[in-house]
Amino acid sequence: MEFPGAECLATCFKNSSYIFSKSGRDWSNNRIVCIVQGGNLVSIETEEKWQFINYEIRKRGTWNTSTWHIGLRKIDGVWTWESGGQLNVSKWQYLEPDSHDSYAEISENGGVFNGISKCDDKAYICEMPGEWQNVTFQNSWYIFSAYGRYWLWNRVTCQNQGGDLVSIETEEEWSFINDEIQRRNNIHSDIKWSIGLTKGAANWTWVSGRPLTICKWGQGEPSAEHEAAFMYKLSSNGERGVFGSGVSNVTIWEKWHAYICEISMAHHEF
Repeated sequence: MEFPGAECLATCFKNSSYIFSKSGRDWSNNRIVCIVQGGNLVSIETEEKWQFINYEIRKRGTWNTSTWHIGLRKIDGVWTWESGGQLNVSKWQYLEPDSHDSYAEISENGGVFNGISKCDDKAYICEMPGEWQNVTFQNSWYIFSAYGRYWLWNRVTCQNQGGDLVSIETEEEWSFINDEIQRRNNIHSDIKWSIGLTKGAANWTWVSGRPLTICKWGQGEPSAEHEAAFMYKLSSNGERGVFGSGVSNVTIWEKWHAYICEISMAHHEF
């Protein structure tokens, strides 16, 4: 389903586009992922929208997930959508929710809602503004998230959404990514973007499996002690779009990194 006059690269309905993840974390972390990518967990305020979401999750019947977190939670005893609206379309499963539930998920089994605890790890559905997802190059589309965490956390987030951290395999793709980073004026100039470049044994390789063939390392990079890479908007030496190195799994850094997901349009089912 697409909204008129727009090339919809995700799954679209009226004035919003949607990402149906294949896996995820707990409700709060999934909500944060949606927010920092420019949206929120989906709010299903009308029967028509519920029919659309139910249709889309049934299309994904072969996926290894049967439930998705949605943007419905209990605030001061009232079930409320993340959009701010109250629950007017009730699709609760029989005997759901119970008094201990504070959050909700939707099931592929009839599109019913289940009450859950905050700690349940599930897939999720992000709802984004209609103009959100139009960043494409050749056969891929990209998610630029200005806020993330450490490299491995960022990579898992991209994988949950059906892609991976970006593999920048050509000069043309590097120019495209660098242009996208530079034009994001609302982001601090010294921000580091996690990219899909990692060192195995002694060689740096893209997560796509291809070797590093373009040299964009910044001055003094990479460090022999590091195994993951990021891309600067502007390095301390004044270089734009150069690569730096870091560690992949440290949870406390001086700054957490932004990240860029790449999703193949040829192989991804939105």
